[in-house]
Amino acid sequence: KQYQSQYVALLWRDFFATEVAPKMLEKPMSRSLFMDSEIETNFKLVDLGKAKLGLELESMLGIFKETFEASSVELSNSTDTDGSSMVDTLSRWFEALHKTNTGGLGHEHWDRAVCRTAMLAVAARLDPVKDLNGVAQFLRKHTAGGDDQTWTAHHYNKEFEKIPELKELTNTPFMVQIVTNILPHLVSNERPESELKSGLVILLGEGVAEVVWSALREARDDVSKVVKKVEGANEGKEGAFSVMANLGELQKALDATQQDAGHKKWVGLIQQLAQDITVSVEAMVKKNTTEWEKAGKMPEGCELSLSTSSSTTAEGMSDAGIVAQAMV
Repeated sequence: KQYQSQYVALLWRDFFATEVAPKMLEKPMSRSLFMDSEIETNFKLVDLGKAKLGLELESMLGIFKETFEASSVELSNSTDTDGSSMVDTLSRWFEALHKTNTGGLGHEHWDRAVCRTAMLAVAARLDPVKDLNGVAQFLRKHTAGGDDQTWTAHHYNKEFEKIPELKELTNTPFMVQIVTNILPHLVSNERPESELKSGLVILLGEGVAEVVWSALREARDDVSKVVKKVEGANEGKEGAFSVMANLGELQKALDATQQDAGHKKWVGLIQQLAQDITVSVEAMVKKNTTEWEKAGKMPEGCELSLSTSSSTTAEGMSDAGIVAQAMV
């Protein structure tokens, strides 16, 4: 985590130097100007209005120090002598930038990004009033979603936890740099929930997809029994025992051979879930046949049997095969 955090500090510094302050690396500040105690005292008095900090002060100091060290140098003879002025400027930058949050990031991610950017602005000797617009634009760009987003160390920590196999590859600073470089690309290739739901609508029709989506997000006892036996599996987190919360484990099981115990358990679970969904859909069809007759409600190829109102069924849904296939 230390190497990874240092890499993040260098990444933010390089982006800032390229996009905002090209000369900051030509005349770096003296590293001796960083004063932990004065910064701590100042930040206890920072006024953020109604905004709340998502970071402990100790964590903020760590980010400030790490960012400044990445942007400064050890100088025996330095013309920079006023550390107190630097501390005051840092406080002003943090206050000004923190108030520009438009709600795109959670508190902790936002606070980390503001800490990095505020210290970079100080290291570049920028003015909190005159240069605010340019620095705020940089911050917005790198915290917005999409290709321009630059992760904080907290982003990386969360995603590393989701892929424990990566830990074996990060035993040297060089490998940490490589893995940290590719991790955002790996994550961006995952399908977001909205895309998954859209795919279900295409495959199953709007009505059935809604039932399937609800079932996938619902906690189930059979999911609980399976994931408890799979390396700790997310226990304790909200919705931990739903299929949606364990898509990674499901994918691993489906990629394994058919003889694999995990594969058999998950396939059996999906088949049972599909059967449960089919029963639910048929009950809903019988209760409100008119609604389910509308175009796009049912999967293509499935039709309602309208022989009698009391025995209305969804033909083509009874074996649950189409539902199970779509979920997988």
